[in-house]
This record gives sequence, C-alpha cells and structure tokens, in this order.
Amino acid sequence: MHRNPLVTPIEEILRQSESSLSVYELLKALDLNADDFGEDAPSGSDLALFRQHFLIMNALYTLQPKFWNQGLKLTISALEISLIKTENSNQNELSLESDQAVREYYLDWDEFTSSNEESVNKLLDSFWTRYFNQDHYQNALDVLGLTEDSDYQSVKTQYRKLASEHHPDKGGCKVKFNEIREAYEVIISVTNKT
Repeated sequence: MHRNPLVTPIEEILRQSESSLSVYELLKALDLNADDFGEDAPSGSDLALFRQHFLIMNALYTLQPKFWNQGLKLTISALEISLIKTENSNQNELSLESDQAVREYYLDWDEFTSSNEESVNKLLDSFWTRYFNQDHYQNALDVLGLTEDSDYQSVKTQYRKLASEHHPDKGGCKVKFNEIREAYEVIISVTNKT
C-alpha cells in the first residue's frame, strides 16, 4: 500500500483556504522540492512534472470522500479546486461527477510507479494529437458547412454536393476542391475513430 506524502499538506492548505484554488496555486502553496520525484526524473523534466501533477491529483481524489464524510464537498478541476459545505448533509453517498474515468486514473497508484520518460512522452504525444485533431476537425466542419452533430450520411451528402460544385473539370477552383476533399477526409477519419 502506498502513502502519498502530499495528502496531509494538501488537506491543511484546503482547510485553511478561504477561497477556491487552481492546481497552479496549490502547487505554489506546497513549495515542493523538484528532487522529490526520483533520480530518473530530473528537475523540470516532463517526467518530474507528470509525477508532481499526479501526486497532487491523487491526493485530491483521495481526500474527496474523507471531506464528504465530514459534510464538505471537494470539487476538483485544473482551474478550480474548492471545498464547500454540502447543501444536503443527509446524503449517504458521495455523488461522483462526470470525471469518474479521471478519478480512477489518478487513484491507480500503478500509473505513478510505472511512469517513466517514455510513457510520459507517449501520453503527451497522444494528448497533442487529440488536441490538434479536434482543431482540424472543427475547421473541416466549417469548410463543409456542417455541425458536430452531423451524421455520416449528412457529411457524405454535403461533401458530394460541394465537390461537384467546385470540381476543376466543371470549372471550379482546384484549391477549393482540394480543401473540401481534405476536410471530408479529416471528418471521416475522426468519425471512424469514435
């Protein structure tokens, strides 16, 4: 069984705080030593930053049910961590919000112990790939004049209509035609992954 060394200091900070905090503000209040994250995690490395963030989030999710049993609700997000009295103290169960998967991830201590430079770089690459794909996806929807709730048939129909209108063989602009085709490919690739 592990013991996260940040649970007690974070609990004290939250109890003393008169307002909500961000993860960054909590990090500053902790005043952590960069060398505390292992010899394989040099100060400022992605691995050290990952471990630091993991310990904070693990501590917050560990404290959440404890606070709940004391009539306090701990809300957790990167931008706002707040501890408030619960409105309905008769509730027997902690109502977990939509972050169940995130909660389970940060409570799985194996995610911390198995972390290394390679796994953290892979995680970061995955995040940025999803981030940029979402950005490209929205641009592709705009090019085709579609919304996020458009179904496959609508995407296909709109693509065929615009491709026909802008096809170079029919007097259309080759650049616009290529933009339409690329937008269609982005939308279909994202749709096929979901």
